[in-house]
Amino acid sequence: MIENVPENHVHAVETHKCGVYVIRKFSGTSELWHYDYNGNGKKAFLFSDYKNISVSFGSNFRIDDTETYLTLVRSWYGDENHALVIKDLKTMKDVYVITLKELMEKYGVEPGTIQLSSWYENIFKFEIIFPSKKNPWFRLYGDTWKLEKTETFDEMPEEAGEIGEGAAAEQTRKLFRFNFQQGLCGLSKNSLR
Repeated sequence: MIENVPENHVHAVETHKCGVYVIRKFSGTSELWHYDYNGNGKKAFLFSDYKNISVSFGSNFRIDDTETYLTLVRSWYGDENHALVIKDLKTMKDVYVITLKELMEKYGVEPGTIQLSSWYENIFKFEIIFPSKKNPWFRLYGDTWKLEKTETFDEMPEEAGEIGEGAAAEQTRKLFRFNFQQGLCGLSKNSLR
């Protein structure tokens, strides 16, 4: 059993071909850990450190099908640094960043909170949440970093959805049950066809 996993977190665990990614909270920090299917774990990313306010990512994440990219939201609504950030999972260097301010200027959206949704093949979906308004959705293509504004999530292919849905506690119990239908480590489902 992995300890320090927040039980009521909406998205604390993702299961992938090369292992499991888990949010763990410790005294003063929130971290992303990667576990292989032998149970070996290591810290992959520091979301926040309450002692160092300059480290400020929300403790929510998404990882693409090939385990190449880590997708995060930096900062919070109202802060000028509030942004969608995609990092190279191996180097943790930023490969794509767009701030809320840039989204407002380029796409005419009103101020709101960036909310992660899901990766499907090489497409990532996210939305801007406004109080009591229709939320605009965005589709980001991971092979070209082209960004498109859409009006609904439904414009995403039917197969898309959240990875690892369900309560974190239930996901934690299933962490080390490898699903061989997922294919080989580092290959997307499409590359196996």
